[in-house]
Amino acid sequence: MPNPTTSRLLSFPSFTDWPSEEQRLLADLDKLRSDALSDIGLSEFVTRWRWIVGEPPAVMLENRSEMIRILVQSMPIASSTLML
Repeated sequence: MPNPTTSRLLSFPSFTDWPSEEQRLLADLDKLRSDALSDIGLSEFVTRWRWIVGEPPAVMLENRSEMIRILVQSMPIASSTLML
């Protein structure tokens, strides 16, 4: 009976299992897009947050875009006063 540890160590992925150069570039691009606000300094981000919310953020998440997404989702939708 083969040793499962040895057989797992000796099995190599096929070339089709490896990501292509295009897939790696797209993954890197997704990482960059994941937080478009990362270029803004912390003090500037907190200042702009205060402009929107009226107080500094209670918690700083690693992903600032995620903070904005959570903020927007937590706000009630304003009803339109326009008559159609």
